[in-house]
Amino acid sequence: MPSSIVLATTESTVRWYSFDDAAASAWRQGDPPIPFTLSEVLNLRGRVLAGDRDTAKHWAKAMGLTTWRYVRI
Repeated sequence: MPSSIVLATTESTVRWYSFDDAAASAWRQGDPPIPFTLSEVLNLRGRVLAGDRDTAKHWAKAMGLTTWRYVRI
């Protein structure tokens, strides 16, 4: 099974970013950041999973993040 990547905070207690993947994928440089929420629990059902770091990085920038952690699942 290929691994996927989720975006997480860089805090010592990791929280998980949740957002609309369609909005993140459509986001372009110069657009306003897309909204997101933080979750204390990683529930893979309904969680946005990126297939590679480039996609995850694009999504992080779409949310206006300046720091994040890649977590391979």
